[in-house]
Amino acid sequence: MASFLTGLQSLVLFGAVSDYPPEVPNAYGTSVVITAATTMLGTGATVMVVQRLAEQRDARKAHDALSSIAATVLLATVLLIPLFAVVGVVVLFVDGSGLSSIAYWTQVPGMLTAPILALTSGLLVLEGKQGIQLRVAFENLLIIVAVTVLLPRLELPGGTMLAVMGLLGTALNFSALVRFWGRMGETKRQLRRAVHAGLLELRGSVRPALRQLPTLAAGTTDGLVMMSSYMVIALAASHSGPVAGAATATLISLARTLVIPMKQFGIAGGRLAKTATGPVDIDRRLRLFTGCVAGLLAPLGLVLILFPGVVAVFAGESLSHPDAETATRLLGVQFFLESVAGFGSSALKVLISPGASLRHLAAVMYLFTVPTIVLLSATGNLTLPLLWGTVLVGRTLFSSAVLWIYLRWRRSERSPAS
Repeated sequence: MASFLTGLQSLVLFGAVSDYPPEVPNAYGTSVVITAATTMLGTGATVMVVQRLAEQRDARKAHDALSSIAATVLLATVLLIPLFAVVGVVVLFVDGSGLSSIAYWTQVPGMLTAPILALTSGLLVLEGKQGIQLRVAFENLLIIVAVTVLLPRLELPGGTMLAVMGLLGTALNFSALVRFWGRMGETKRQLRRAVHAGLLELRGSVRPALRQLPTLAAGTTDGLVMMSSYMVIALAASHSGPVAGAATATLISLARTLVIPMKQFGIAGGRLAKTATGPVDIDRRLRLFTGCVAGLLAPLGLVLILFPGVVAVFAGESLSHPDAETATRLLGVQFFLESVAGFGSSALKVLISPGASLRHLAAVMYLFTVPTIVLLSATGNLTLPLLWGTVLVGRTLFSSAVLWIYLRWRRSERSPAS
């Protein structure tokens, strides 16, 4: 639920720039997609904390493990700085107006908090205080709604508006970190000691922490593949024009807000299915869970197909264009696939292995979807229907791969050899 509220914050804030020319929502939307992609590099810290400390009863070993994680998180934070610099150069190249750069750089300080936020989130989970994350996300959403209503009344220039919105995001990230820290219990002292020990470890040698970076990223590998792909897609769309960029960024934000929570349902559904007594019962449970998810997403997809103009409330005239309405309908069709592509692929992580469908996702996104869109953009032939049609084809291919993986696994489970 917290991930849904976090995604909703970015989507709601589009309303503050909906009355501006397309260049402004394009700049804001592109920066939002980039933020989501780059900060995901550090969010695997939550998984690392839970996996390594959940059943650790030895205090000394727990301290050593937390110190190692802290060192890795600190190193990841430092390494994000040159990454952000490189991305900033790309943003400036793609959008020569400078508006995207304003939106991007005002959010960078807040993005640097992502790894440590993920670390504290993991410790809150261990303390059984997951509700704090939900509460903070809800508080931030209320602030965003208020800002979205009040900011347009100031009639600020586009660049100033983007700067204010970016700084607001940074402020909310730092305030979330303060609120997490203030509500931590015993682990607050442990984290303070672990950070100190992690700093000492890095002063001695960065190699141990460097070796842990792949593990840090492994907790969100599929998310990294998706969001890095969407980042390139958003930049390609922005390069093709502000209307295409604004519409694409808005639709990506909408998809991310609604689809990412389905992955958490998929993991929960996979765990429930795994407790079944045999392949037949597993199959029955998965069909039931998949049907429930389809029942949630299909009506949303149908609304987008029949009434594509409803999304225009977020990005104004950028989504009132006929091509944007076609793109919205294509996204609506994609929602019919997410019970398999989103929920199903996550369930396979538990049923089969954490990387059961990762290679197939990477192949579809990196070898088909992204190259096709970049090529169309580079040749000046990219349109919104072509872009989202390509995304839909890629998602269909991945859905087919997920079904194939599951059916192959089911046959192996039912074979006499098993």
